[in-house]
Amino acid sequence: MPTWDGESVPDTGSLEQDLTEWANIIARDINRPERARYLRAMVAARIDLVANCAITDTRRDQAAEMVRRADERGEKTPTVPQILDHIVAPLYYPVATLGAKVQSSTTRCLLLRP
Repeated sequence: MPTWDGESVPDTGSLEQDLTEWANIIARDINRPERARYLRAMVAARIDLVANCAITDTRRDQAAEMVRRADERGEKTPTVPQILDHIVAPLYYPVATLGAKVQSSTTRCLLLRP
């Protein structure tokens, strides 16, 4: 499954490493000026709560693929909602709502949380 910037979802043999690489791919993608403008425009155009979002759906599918592979390897895994809440959302929030860039230290910190 390709990521937004055309790369495949990481498959390193370790969920921790997959999530680390994936978070860095996401950060590179959403830090691009045209992607950041797109995300801010999407947020600004929303009037009501949105039940479905193509970006969230794609990231959910990508996380599920990595969790499935990790399960097959016998690794202990977080749930997909935990990945979305603790890795994906903190990456998107500052870009989409504050106009800030994601720093590389942010992705490292997100993955160090217990």
